[in-house]
Amino acid sequence: MNITLQKRFLWLFSLLIVAFQLVWSCFGCGWITVAPAVAATKAVSLTFFDIEDVILLPTVSSQRVIPFTVPKTWQLQSGSKLQVQFQHSDALIPGSHLRILINEQPVKTIPLTHNNAGKTVVDIPLPIAKLREHNTLAFQVEQHYTHKCEDPLDASLWTQVLGESRLTFQYNTKPPVADLSQFPYPVVDPTDYSPSKVHYLLPASPALQDIQAMAYLNTHLAQFAHDHEVSADITLGNSPQKLPGGQTHLMVIGTPAQNKHVKMLLTPQSPYRVENGQWIHGKTKTVVSDETGLVFYALNPKNPHQLVTVVTGNTPQGVFKAAQYLTALPRTDAFKGGFLSVNPSWSPPTSAINSAAPYIEFDSRMFSELGFSTQTVQSINAPPITYEIPVVTKIDGKNANLTLSLQYSYSPELNPRFSSLELRLNDRSIANIPLTNPKGEKSLSQNIQLPAELLQPQNNLVAQFHLMPDKYGYCVDTYKDDTWGTIHESSAVLVGGQPTPRLPDIGLLNKTGFPYTRFSNFQSTTMALPQDPQQVTLKTLLATTTRLGRSRVGDSPLQLKVVQAQQNLPTEGDVIVFYNPAANEENMRPSVNGPGYSLSWPELGIKQYNQPDGLDWRIQDVGTGGYLAQGLLPNNNRIVSYFWSTNSPTLSHISNFLNHDRYFEMLTSGGLKQLPPVGYQLNSILSQGEQTPAGWPWWGIALTALAVFLIAGVVGQRLGGK
Repeated sequence: MNITLQKRFLWLFSLLIVAFQLVWSCFGCGWITVAPAVAATKAVSLTFFDIEDVILLPTVSSQRVIPFTVPKTWQLQSGSKLQVQFQHSDALIPGSHLRILINEQPVKTIPLTHNNAGKTVVDIPLPIAKLREHNTLAFQVEQHYTHKCEDPLDASLWTQVLGESRLTFQYNTKPPVADLSQFPYPVVDPTDYSPSKVHYLLPASPALQDIQAMAYLNTHLAQFAHDHEVSADITLGNSPQKLPGGQTHLMVIGTPAQNKHVKMLLTPQSPYRVENGQWIHGKTKTVVSDETGLVFYALNPKNPHQLVTVVTGNTPQGVFKAAQYLTALPRTDAFKGGFLSVNPSWSPPTSAINSAAPYIEFDSRMFSELGFSTQTVQSINAPPITYEIPVVTKIDGKNANLTLSLQYSYSPELNPRFSSLELRLNDRSIANIPLTNPKGEKSLSQNIQLPAELLQPQNNLVAQFHLMPDKYGYCVDTYKDDTWGTIHESSAVLVGGQPTPRLPDIGLLNKTGFPYTRFSNFQSTTMALPQDPQQVTLKTLLATTTRLGRSRVGDSPLQLKVVQAQQNLPTEGDVIVFYNPAANEENMRPSVNGPGYSLSWPELGIKQYNQPDGLDWRIQDVGTGGYLAQGLLPNNNRIVSYFWSTNSPTLSHISNFLNHDRYFEMLTSGGLKQLPPVGYQLNSILSQGEQTPAGWPWWGIALTALAVFLIAGVVGQRLGGK
């Protein structure tokens, strides 16, 4: 082989290696469907689990249990560990120890000595084989300051586990399983440590049914996520370049004629085909009926570890029916595999379960209805039991009052002089119930009226058991502590008298979504859009459905209503209006039906009716941050919430405000709230720890180095030849 051919061969071989490396490192091309395992690292500090910065473990024995999860898509690898940072009293003597348990099984016992009294760091490998989707991490201490005449409550008995302690997961991401029976997973995984990101791809000019389908899907996803944070975005149009990659889940909505992504994502295994912009049966070649909805999974061309959910049909009616079927509760056995056809004769069930709303309005609520289960605490240093109780009406103590009907139990062998159940409301003690029966009690009832002056829209109720063993006392060398106390889910908050509405009040949207969450299927909620909504307007709609969905767990088919300008608003229920006057939407003039009354949408945003204190307001200058406004509609005292902005960036700012918990929790009471300016820097919403890709494999690095060496050699030969 002559020199010229050698050079050409080396150049060609080097270019092939480089091209292979580029393909390996980027899966943006649609024809690549291989999904190799991706190694990553996730570090999660204990403060992520909403605990204090320092976990205090006092007395001779204490325990703290923290739940943690392992997402379904993770395959944990060796190197996963728990890093414990702790410090303890220097007065502790030999025999004192800190024990760490995972799923109630000990994984490490650390003697507490003078050598580790200061801040100490210990790494403990995680027992990968024993971990499951939901796990518990427990810290237990046994600690003493003397061998004789020991006071179990002495102030020198303490150990602190620092919130800087962290779980570090080394894992590979599992390839997705295209099985609609698991929907909404994997679009939303409440066990994940990062917010779920969802991106909707709609036609450039979506039909109202496409928008309704998106609203149903997003509300359903948010209800499934509940406490887990979710953010949603949207793109209008058919450009393949706009397909998001990364960890974003795609939801494609629309007919194949209007949304080109539908056909692009169709796989050869599909039982249906797209011809001339229409769905046809693969075997019979007949056109799918207008009322048939179709749902299927596809791999994201830009990330083979993410599934794309496609909700489609030959008409907008079919698209909406597919969304209704996919979100209907309870689920049916028809949800199997990666492709689903909705029978044209199917219609959503008309009966709704609609369990009690998880807040106090006009009706009494049991703890179970507020989302609280029976809880039991143990031992001399029993931790407090905390309840978050929203109250969305005015309780003045005269016309209305709240009574806590407490159902509780406690163990035998308690010292009646020192044992009690203390109740605190918003950091104020309101009751202290003695526990006096030496044989214990299986079920007791006690009514405590909640002081009206302490009640707020968001209330923190704490039940603190003070459990003292019967033989407790000084100079007790050993004693048996099997004490326990229980608060039962049959406890209730009883409403007395006639509470008055607190509305209009934007602050009540915070955590409760009130009043739009009175029904879990949102049957009394209408969302009003302009006739031709912009992408940024639909983004705000998404943020709103996310916020409301996370506020209310779903238990029946959704009945949320979406209307556009030139349509009459329903005569019943509450309304949310999305308005951007800079987008030529001033012509929105649907009427609110009522006896001799008609109201245009712009008026809803500039005047508040029937303000309890007699005050009216009018928006003169929206500013750059936009407004969240709320008012009463004259007929039936219905509530209208108004998202008001002057331009698209401002409306986008409102959607960002709604999307993120730490932003939204800044809302306070009032009928009109101006958001911070668009450029205002709010607190970071990044979650603890980030996923770190492992990078190229070793052989990839070696091939790259070889390519560089060969190219350098050829270049050197050319230069030498000159």
